[in-house]
Amino acid sequence: MSNSLNILHVADNSYPSIGGVERVIHEVAKRQASRGHRVTVVSQHQNFSSLRSSTFQFEGVTYVKLPRIVFPYLAFAYSERLNPDVVHLNSYLSSSFFSKWGIKEKVVRHIHDVYTSMFQKYFGVNIEHLASKLEKRWTERFDYYMVPSHSTKTKLSRLVGNHKRVWIIPNGVDTSVFRPRHEFPLKKRLGLKEHSKLVGFVGRIAMGKGAFDTYLAVRPFLERDKDTYLVYIGPSETLGTSGQKSALRKIIRQAVLDGLSSKLRYVPPLNDYELASAYSELEVLMLPSVSEGFGLSVLEA
Repeated sequence: MSNSLNILHVADNSYPSIGGVERVIHEVAKRQASRGHRVTVVSQHQNFSSLRSSTFQFEGVTYVKLPRIVFPYLAFAYSERLNPDVVHLNSYLSSSFFSKWGIKEKVVRHIHDVYTSMFQKYFGVNIEHLASKLEKRWTERFDYYMVPSHSTKTKLSRLVGNHKRVWIIPNGVDTSVFRPRHEFPLKKRLGLKEHSKLVGFVGRIAMGKGAFDTYLAVRPFLERDKDTYLVYIGPSETLGTSGQKSALRKIIRQAVLDGLSSKLRYVPPLNDYELASAYSELEVLMLPSVSEGFGLSVLEA
C-alpha cells in the first residue's frame, strides 16, 4: 500500500484488559491494520510485578506492554524510536511527555470523557482539587483532539478553550455481531428457568459506572418478584486496572444484609457473540454512570 502510515496508539490500559476505551482502541487499530497500515498499541502491564517489556500480535495489531513503574517515560521513548506518522494518544499518565514540541504536532489526543468535579464520585478517591488540576494539565497542552460525543466536546471546551481543533467521532459497534441472537443462552448458563426475568448491568463493575446504584434501584423488584434476577457482566475493577473503585464486594455485602444474595448473578467478560446473546435475554439494561462520554453497552444492546 503506497500511502500506508506508521500509526502508534498509546494507552494506559489495552487488550487483554477489558473496557470501553480498550475496546475502542483495538477496533480502530485492527481496521487500520486491515487497510495496510503499520499499527502498534503501547500500554502498561496490568500489574507491577511485570518488569520486562513484552510484545505480541493480535488481529494484525502489534501490542507492546511496558513495565508500569516507568510506563510514562518508556511510552514516549518507544515513540521516539518508532518515529510514527501519527500518535493516537489515549494515555493520561504519559501525556506530559507527548505534549512537547517536536512530537505533539503528530499527536491526536483522544478524550473519552471529562470528569472535572465528578472525579471523586467516578473514581472513589477524595483528591478532587488535585485531580481537577492534573486532568487540566494532562489534557490542555495539545492542538488536536478526538471525542466520542457533543457532550464530551462541550466539557472539553470548558477545560481547554474553544480555539482547539476537536473532531467528534462517535463510537460504533459491529452490527453483524450485535443483533438479536440466541446461540449462547444466558439463563441456561446461570442455571435459571426460562421464564425468569433478568435485569442486566454490562461494563466495569465499578462505583463510577453506577454498579452499586444499579443494585439499589433494582432491589425493590428483587424483593417483590421471586423470578427477577440482577446479573452483572464484566470485569470486577480494581484501582490498579482502570483507576476505578470496584463495587462488586459492596454489592455482595449489601445483598447479603438484604437477604437477596440468591437474586444476584455475576458473569466475567464475555466474547462478542456471547454478549450479544446475553443482551437478547435482558428485560432491562442498566447503566447509571456518574459520567459517560459514549457508553458502549447501550450502543451494543
